[in-house]
Amino acid sequence: MYKLESLVAQPGKSQQSLRTSGRCKRNGSFATLNYRNDMRVPTALVGIDNNGVIVGNKWYSNGFLYKNGVFKDIVGPHGEPIATMRGISANGVIAGDLDRKSGVYGFTVKCQ
Repeated sequence: MYKLESLVAQPGKSQQSLRTSGRCKRNGSFATLNYRNDMRVPTALVGIDNNGVIVGNKWYSNGFLYKNGVFKDIVGPHGEPIATMRGISANGVIAGDLDRKSGVYGFTVKCQ
């Protein structure tokens, strides 16, 4: 069974240098997961399905899916860049929202 949590690393001299890493726990061991293995990109993990597919968000950008060691970006309709992931169901349906000038819109998607 997996357990997800967000861990905030030690802040630097300014708030701008604050970094966040996603962490997952399985069988008693923790692992850090950063978007595309870049420690400079704050990463938040928001859910995991029954097959070990993880969804999350990277700072000021779109969400992502992490499956079998590969990151895939999840963007809004028509390639809109700021789509925030909120979770993933046990069978892999991802829920998120898209913030537009006209309002915030929820969506669900099943990524391949």
